[in-house]
Formats: sequence, C-alpha cells, structure tokens
Amino acid sequence: MSQGTPEIVLVSGYSGVGKSSVVNELHKVLACSQQPLYAFDSGYVRSKADGPRKLSEMGIAGESGGAKTINVNLYSILGSPTIYKLVQKAVGAEKPRQYCLSRFAAVEPGNRVIDIGSGPGLAVGYLPQVDYIGFEPSERYVQHARRKYANTAKFIQGYFNRAAAEEFKPYDLVLLFGVLHHCDDGTVARMLTDIAVGLSPRGRVLTVDPCLTATQSAWARRVALYDRGNYVRTPEQYTALASPHLRVAKCETVDGLLYIPTTVHLAALEHG
Repeated sequence: MSQGTPEIVLVSGYSGVGKSSVVNELHKVLACSQQPLYAFDSGYVRSKADGPRKLSEMGIAGESGGAKTINVNLYSILGSPTIYKLVQKAVGAEKPRQYCLSRFAAVEPGNRVIDIGSGPGLAVGYLPQVDYIGFEPSERYVQHARRKYANTAKFIQGYFNRAAAEEFKPYDLVLLFGVLHHCDDGTVARMLTDIAVGLSPRGRVLTVDPCLTATQSAWARRVALYDRGNYVRTPEQYTALASPHLRVAKCETVDGLLYIPTTVHLAALEHG
C-alpha cells in the first residue's frame, strides 16, 4: 500500500478488541500516499441518549498532506458495482439465492429467465446457459453487467412493466431476489400483475427477502430492520401480498443462510 498499489483492507472483530486503533494507524500511513483513500465504517455505536445507531460517515483523504471528512449515506457506497459485489460476497448473499433455485426451480438450458432488480448480474454466474434478460434501474450496474456478460446475457436499464411483459413473453422463470422488501404493497401488486401476463403456464417466480419472525434472534431482527429496504415484512405478509396475483406453490423461512445473523423468506409463485 505504501508503494501506491490499490488495495482493500477489511478489519473485523468483536467489540472492544481495537479495530478502530488499527484503522487509525492505517490512516496515518495511507493519508501520506498519492492514492485516494476511501474508508468507511458500518458498525454500531451506542450513546446514552439514543441507544444503538448505524454509522454513516465515510472519511476521504486524497491530496498529499491534506485530509477531509464528509458525511455520506453509507448505503450510497453500494452504488459502486465493485463494492456491492464485495459486500454481497462477504455476507454470503449468493447462498439464499442458490438455495432458492435448487429447492424451488428446475432451470433448464434454453429457458427464458427474467431477473428483476438484476444489479450487476450476479445471478448469471449460477444459472445454466439460459436466455437471460435482466432489468436494473442503476446505469452503473447495467454498464458493468453488459461488459462482463456481453455474450451471455441481455441487460435493460429501467423497470419491468406491462410493456416488457408483452415484449418478452413467454418466460419460464422470474427472479425477484431481494426486491419485494424495497417495494410498497401497491408497487408489488402492480409488478406481480404484470409478471403474470407473460409467465408461461408452468413458469415460476422466485422471491428471496429478509423477514421478521417472532422466533428469530435479536441480531437477526436488527439486521432486518437496518436493511436498505423499507418494507421488510413477516412471512405471512409476503404470502398475503402475493396470493391475489399468483399462487404460492412453496415457501420457506430459513435462518443462518448468510454469514451474518439473518432470517430469509423464500417463495415460489406460479399460476393458480
């Protein structure tokens, strides 16, 4: 790092072991380099006044001899496809998606797969050779995915809607991985109605979302409540939301699929 080679350093450990001291010492060395330095902390701090709260500051040290700290929403960092993929890998986010695919869908080569909220195209990596079409509103994610999967998948910047359903029907599988908990009830209802228009007679819609249960651990509940999505629901609420539009063929609520404490609701929807 002192030679200016770009690196990433992840510092983790239990509370009180001295993580902040390590980071502070790294700052002293790295702030003197000619390379931009980006550091962020996503841990928790406790104050007597307001209890636990999430940190959302990113310190930036750029020009030699100078440093400044600015307030940035922590979640905006995930707008970088590279950082997003790193975080997803670090928490094991691909595990519930792969679990859902193996349990609820028999994906065959040549199937048409619609991936709504495809991000940088992570699902392409654990699907067979299918006719994959990803919908993603983030321009940066779409550009990244198009470069990486130029010859194996199609990515459309924007939202899936009725016009898209008509254009690409029939499709055999729709992926809603980590989508429903970002959408209010009305948006979910419209989306499922549009999806049903082009879903093949034996097609399925797979959903994976964090959820809230009465039996989950305190840490799993905290992780769910601090999620970027504002609409984390109970399993019963997810089922009730989907049922008027598509039949819930299978569903599971599973703990421990990620590397962090979390409870995940998985479902397979199909025509009634």
